[in-house]
Amino acid sequence: MRKHLENLFLGIIAAFGALIVTVFIAVLFQIFSHKNDFQAIIQYPVLIILAVLVEESFKYVVIRKRIAKQKTLSAPIVFGFGFALTEIAFLSSSIRILENYPFHGLLGALAIHILTAIVLTYTAKKESQKRYFPFLFGALLAISIHMAYNFAVIYEFSRQVSFLTITTLIIILISSSVTNKNTI
Repeated sequence: MRKHLENLFLGIIAAFGALIVTVFIAVLFQIFSHKNDFQAIIQYPVLIILAVLVEESFKYVVIRKRIAKQKTLSAPIVFGFGFALTEIAFLSSSIRILENYPFHGLLGALAIHILTAIVLTYTAKKESQKRYFPFLFGALLAISIHMAYNFAVIYEFSRQVSFLTITTLIIILISSSVTNKNTI
């Protein structure tokens, strides 16, 4: 139980760090573009890409240092859950993006952060074994999945993408339990 709480708080801390950097970049973009509408600015593709890169970088650093050393599948799941809860709280209180997609937006955000945390944990373990192709593939996969999800939410395909993300996560969890391995 103590390890789960630690992983949850690590996810929250990583999310806060990523959100601070992302908001800072968005504010700089707003200042230099001379646009007043922050809602419109955060929908620019370059900012969506930067936000994903920042979030996945923060996740990876924490996962590599702490989460990947744990042997259970629950470690990245709880970490991703903490990350997602923090992002959902921030988005729902400041940007109001979840107003249009309350239920599936919430599930999609939870699923995307848990899924990318699992992928990044696997990636960090491969990097620690000096296996760089799986590391590069895993990092690019996590970034691509997250980027596709963010663009889908912004451009209103979120129901379909949320469904696919949740389905993928369920398949990973079921396959892990069927093989009787609760490890990554």
